[in-house]
Amino acid sequence: MDPTNTKALASPLRTSQVSTKPREEVLLQYFRTSQSVREVMLDIVEGSDLTPDEFVVLSVIGELRAVTPTELAERLGMPPTTISRYAARFVSEGLAVRAVNPSDGRSYFLEVTTQGRAVLSKIVPRLRRANQQLAELMDVVAMSSALAHFEEALGTVSNGATADV
Repeated sequence: MDPTNTKALASPLRTSQVSTKPREEVLLQYFRTSQSVREVMLDIVEGSDLTPDEFVVLSVIGELRAVTPTELAERLGMPPTTISRYAARFVSEGLAVRAVNPSDGRSYFLEVTTQGRAVLSKIVPRLRRANQQLAELMDVVAMSSALAHFEEALGTVSNGATADV
């Protein structure tokens, strides 16, 4: 799917497959949506040697300038072991460096290198174009708000989802 193709972003799923039972089907609808997001993100990172997840992690490191792996894991809701694996890859490929945390001398900050910024500079414009296309098709502010509420609700649901199993 070409992220510059507006028709690809406005695929027919999506209106014809909207559930008539949203309370029972919202997680399945979100699952389908996340699959579509993944396809768009794969197109966005194409040719970069980064996965969509790696791109997000590297771009957040770049935005924050210097961040500990623990803070990064918390911000992204990812397991610390996954962040450590990505950090090791970024460092070995010259996309990021580890800098000693001067406040404790034990932990470290991750910082994006010039090479990492060059990789990001090729991908970020594609992401911006896809976001702009979405903004032309829908109310992205309302969607962002709805997703924030959904994420908060999921935290509650996941804490009690297996209580009666």
